[in-house]
Amino acid sequence: MPPTLGSASTDLLSGLGPPPLAAGDTLLLGPWVSSILPSTTEPTLAHRLPGARAELTVHLGPRQDWLSEAGLAAIGTGTWSVTPDCNRIALRLDGPPLERRHHGELPTEGLVNGAVQALPDGQLAIFLADHPTTGGYPVVAVVDPGSLGLCAQLRPGAAVTFRVLPAAGPDRIT
Repeated sequence: MPPTLGSASTDLLSGLGPPPLAAGDTLLLGPWVSSILPSTTEPTLAHRLPGARAELTVHLGPRQDWLSEAGLAAIGTGTWSVTPDCNRIALRLDGPPLERRHHGELPTEGLVNGAVQALPDGQLAIFLADHPTTGGYPVVAVVDPGSLGLCAQLRPGAAVTFRVLPAAGPDRIT
């Protein structure tokens, strides 16, 4: 694929880059093309793909107070399933709806990679590399950077659980 602005990936929000993959497309695997992504080491084509279950490490987010106590507890105890409705923008999860304490919307806010947003129906979306702003829904957790690569590899149907890290505070060093 010839690069667009130095990348061979598709930006779904802007429409830049090659068209998204479609049924019947063929992907060629072969030697590294250093003109696309220069590297000093030869990459390997084999990557460890996650199994049918993944535990993602998360930090509670800036809007965790929008969840009820039961909703907050469910983050660490629930199991969600990756839906087919996922891409480089977000990983959508289906599982036990998180009970919210507040039901309105927030002003649009910026996001970081790995932001876990509680949608109005109580389901979750994890925002990835091509994410937009929040759209008014609370960010109740953030995936730890060490788990972000796993998010990008999860396939529809994979089970997802969260390991919630303790909050850092002035008396705690993490």
